[in-house]
Amino acid sequence: MNDYGGFEKVGELPWSLPTSNSQISTVPGDVMLYLGNNIVILYGTNSWWYTRLGKIEGMTADEIRDISKFEI
Repeated sequence: MNDYGGFEKVGELPWSLPTSNSQISTVPGDVMLYLGNNIVILYGTNSWWYTRLGKIEGMTADEIRDISKFEI
């Protein structure tokens, strides 16, 4: 996954997943689907059209940001 915009990590999937996008204001730890084929893990805040997938609990925003590699 790569850092993007100073608030999230983005990783492209090799396939698309079904979406149910809605305008979401995110918080650190949110795990989202973007454009059907990108997993987004937030370590900052954002407001965008995402499909909510889940939430990382037990990690701070700094810990999420500092992870060098997520494997999907």
